[in-house]
Amino acid sequence: MIEPALAPCQFRISRPGTSALTELPPFDDADLFDEAGYLRLYPGIAQAMMQGTVDTAWNHYHYHGRHEGRRANDVDPGFYLAAYPEIERDLGHPPSAGDAAPHYITLGRARGYLPNAQAPRATNGAAAHSPFGGFWVDHANALDLIQSRLDLRWIRRRDASMLRDFAMNGIVELDPGDKDQIKETALLVDQAFTGKFPDLLFAPTAPIVDPQPWRPELTERHVAALDPHMVSRTIRDLLLDKTLVDFLSLIFDARPRLAASAAFLRETTPPDRDVAWHAFSLPLQFVAVTFALETSEDGPALAWHGSHRLPDLPWGGAHISLAEAGRANDLEIDRALTRREERVRALLHGQEPTRVGSRSGMRMVRHANLIHAVAAPAAPMQRRSLTAWYCPAHVAPRYVETTWARLHFQDGFAFSSGVYPALDPRD
Repeated sequence: MIEPALAPCQFRISRPGTSALTELPPFDDADLFDEAGYLRLYPGIAQAMMQGTVDTAWNHYHYHGRHEGRRANDVDPGFYLAAYPEIERDLGHPPSAGDAAPHYITLGRARGYLPNAQAPRATNGAAAHSPFGGFWVDHANALDLIQSRLDLRWIRRRDASMLRDFAMNGIVELDPGDKDQIKETALLVDQAFTGKFPDLLFAPTAPIVDPQPWRPELTERHVAALDPHMVSRTIRDLLLDKTLVDFLSLIFDARPRLAASAAFLRETTPPDRDVAWHAFSLPLQFVAVTFALETSEDGPALAWHGSHRLPDLPWGGAHISLAEAGRANDLEIDRALTRREERVRALLHGQEPTRVGSRSGMRMVRHANLIHAVAAPAAPMQRRSLTAWYCPAHVAPRYVETTWARLHFQDGFAFSSGVYPALDPRD
């Protein structure tokens, strides 16, 4: 599990002649917790979990084990440092005993290294965190893969830095886009909420409400203009900006496809993950990008960094998206929606989020499994923003399975809409 780091000790990994492989936050006993190692050390806790008297190993350690003097992992520094001389190359200096556990948790576990001579070897230590899959940056050894691509000069140092942020934190900020383009898009969002685009439909952020045409009172409500990229080339130019699609191409290992978008005057969302509400043929192979169309001093967006690596919260125990659970008829939707926020907050274990600043033109790329939220501005204030969802060109959004949705192209990149399947893109 991921918890806020408390201790002042820094653990830096570098390679001679290269940039740092990763600059990790401070480590404390929570950051060094290894569930498999904890259960190996204390088999009685594993037995209690099987009997249902202990819910998770992390909860036992967090609330009891650390205060009882139990170890957070079963790393044997003497064995570990002797067995793997690569550690010195990673660190850039001779390792000490205190480096063993941080290295194992951050890099060694994903490489299949053993924490001690008697430990069993993982079947695939480099596997993605979620059984629902993900991208190559979701593999446990993503930091090694990023460094390898940098060493091979497939990517630039700045690319590597942003990819590390995405892999470790689940969110990364890109440089602001063109100021004039941002201003023009903000004006178009204003016009969308005055009825200028008769084709546009609107809906609350809740996914079970049918879209509706514009009417004057929508301006005062927390609703989204759906897929505005279909009615304005200016908006498509912003959403398919070269800097953005180049970075998405690195994550996807493919050309991006613009699958959906939403414009807001006053967005508000409770803590949750995009994957809970957006379904694709490969469940975790998409990202969301939020574009701030004006500067907001109160920093409306909240993100729980690293929460994309916390356990999944399937609907009905089997489906990671609500749409897929509904397709399979495996869910009492009203009951599931009522309990959803409670389940999300329980997963966070009281962790404090990071407030994400809102500068005009800022573009935040977030992982599909990152837990995030948006606080509404005080009435009658507005805060214009735009969010778009992208997947690799070979992945399909779920709406193509229920709606005839045409593919369109701009500058070699595909885009589509499940809201307006018959609409020709407007300029």
